[in-house]
Amino acid sequence: MKMHLSLILVLFCSSIMLSQEVNKLRAESVAIKFQNDDGTWKEWTDWKESDVLAVLDDANKRVTLYTEPKEVYDIINMEEETTEDGNNIFRMMCVDGSGVECNLRLQYGESNNLQLYIQYSNIIIAYNVHFLD
Repeated sequence: MKMHLSLILVLFCSSIMLSQEVNKLRAESVAIKFQNDDGTWKEWTDWKESDVLAVLDDANKRVTLYTEPKEVYDIINMEEETTEDGNNIFRMMCVDGSGVECNLRLQYGESNNLQLYIQYSNIIIAYNVHFLD
């Protein structure tokens, strides 16, 4: 799984690809974290079952989540890092369909758990996801 994620991230980041690359993820559960008025963060909500399709479209530099309503994020820039504790993180600075800047993050850790995070200034949405073949 770690090799599969690294390969997907390299292909997604590459600007010299010969073919258009589209990768699909399926969300299994979702949790949300809200920011308080004083700038501190509340605790995460409990994980809730989810069935959301996420499409990573390299050719158009776009991430689409098939929620209701559909969410589209145009990627401004991307970077990849590996943390000291072994997490592989792929960060995307994006603009959503309303023109609001946000950050998307694909994260894979030692626990073999792949997560997609969507972060705005006052809310973070986390999805447990897996790649579709």
